[in-house]
Amino acid sequence: MKRNILVVGDVGARSVLHAGDEAMLDAAVTEMSARLDVRWTVVSAYPVESAARYGIPAVPHFGFPAGASDQLREARLVEILEAARGDRPLELGDPALATLDAVAGSDAVLIAGGGNLAAAWPQQVYERAALAGAATALSVPVVVTGQGLGPQFTERLGALVAGALTSARFVGVREARSAALAAQLGVHEDRIWCATDDAAFLTDEVFDLRTVGVTEGQFVAVTFSAYGGFTPESDFVDRLAHLLDVLVDETGLDVLLVPHLSAVASLGHDEQFHQVLLHAAKSDRILTSGPLPPRQLAWIAGQAALVVSNRYHPVVFALHRGVPVVALCVDDYTEQKSRGSMEMMGVADWALAASAPVEVIIEAIAECWRRRDELHDVLVVRARSQQELKTRYWDTLCEALAGGPVGISALTAGGTSGVTSGQGGWVVRNQDAFVALQDFSRYAADLLRQLSNADGLRDRVMNELHQVRLDHNALQDSLAALAVEVTVERAAGDVARSERARELEEAAADRALLRWALDERATLQRTKLMRWSKLPRAGYRAARRL
Repeated sequence: MKRNILVVGDVGARSVLHAGDEAMLDAAVTEMSARLDVRWTVVSAYPVESAARYGIPAVPHFGFPAGASDQLREARLVEILEAARGDRPLELGDPALATLDAVAGSDAVLIAGGGNLAAAWPQQVYERAALAGAATALSVPVVVTGQGLGPQFTERLGALVAGALTSARFVGVREARSAALAAQLGVHEDRIWCATDDAAFLTDEVFDLRTVGVTEGQFVAVTFSAYGGFTPESDFVDRLAHLLDVLVDETGLDVLLVPHLSAVASLGHDEQFHQVLLHAAKSDRILTSGPLPPRQLAWIAGQAALVVSNRYHPVVFALHRGVPVVALCVDDYTEQKSRGSMEMMGVADWALAASAPVEVIIEAIAECWRRRDELHDVLVVRARSQQELKTRYWDTLCEALAGGPVGISALTAGGTSGVTSGQGGWVVRNQDAFVALQDFSRYAADLLRQLSNADGLRDRVMNELHQVRLDHNALQDSLAALAVEVTVERAAGDVARSERARELEEAAADRALLRWALDERATLQRTKLMRWSKLPRAGYRAARRL
């Protein structure tokens, strides 16, 4: 029976290609397609590119921008979940409509591998919390695979991750610390599988090494990110450039710089940083490659005599192909990933703190190189065991989709035993450097929590200020309306007074006219009287003369 599965990963190369993230989704789709008849849809940052890359339909993210405030992300999460529950529809034209339709039309939602469920990437946490929440609201089962959790969360992000993971039928993690953290977040141990990274056994694709000037088994593959954690940038460049020269001198081989995070349309990220290192190093035996697809990068790691990296997936690709590795960890996040993978493969001593003294790193490289054959043999055996476990892992994940039991908890997937260093001095100093690194990381995490609290306080203050502004504007509107009323009343009073004055003037005119009329009447009456009395008065005067 064909199943419709919606899968989300950190994929979609609009401007940046992250080979490791693409490799994890590629591996999940490949492994599950080998076990189930699947019609896939991928949630991508750039649907057009992902659809072309994987040959499957693609829909956009729900949309939680990296630079958005917590308030805006919370509001967006509420919108998505209300729409999924049918409480309130999204606005017409919202790109999340297509994604919600894809969830509703799916038989399952797969949250593919990555290290994004951490405080450093809140937008990714919200994206996956929204997807898991929408699936739960629509009664669509959720499975999670290949995750690295934390190691740091804010309180809110921890709650979102816990909600997403506890809603899942299967939670696959890639190292022991993430397994322990999943249990702390409330995931039942019977649902947690801890196995090696999903991309560890990604099918290789051959790359012609002659195009970059090296020969199979006769080069050291190096990938360095510009991110140096707590090490100042200028010091970090000098240290890494010096290590490149040391690698040439120690091994007698060429060094090939291989980017894993690349700009799509221009020089950038690892490739650009590698150019900086190339110019800072002294040796003329340091070469560079351009961006390559994940399967070719996996093949190159397997052809190297040694891999040195402060990125995670070069470490994963090399270890599971029997190639010795020296991993440089720049913070607690990279330590958890790289050291966790190396613990599973029994070579944890060669996970180094990048901030350790340079002589410690050089001694570790020298011993790794001297013991490369021994390390190779151990890694081959471990890789075989891990591949068997990973096969069972994928089988169980697919069974969980159908509601079947997860089975045993694979919290014992790894093991800390294996090859250890014969020179305890540098190992002890490396451990001291890790302790300092963890202290710095805890301090940074505490600052991050304080910043998150400050952001929350700022948002509350801004909300209060916004409400004050609204109240102020409402009061201003009320005062303006009152002023209009007063003006109208005054105008009406003025009109009334004007009418009264006119009436009084008219009354005065009428009174004057009446007085004149009365005067005229009186005059007339006097005139008439005089006329009437004229004869009697004449007789009276004549009588007196007698």
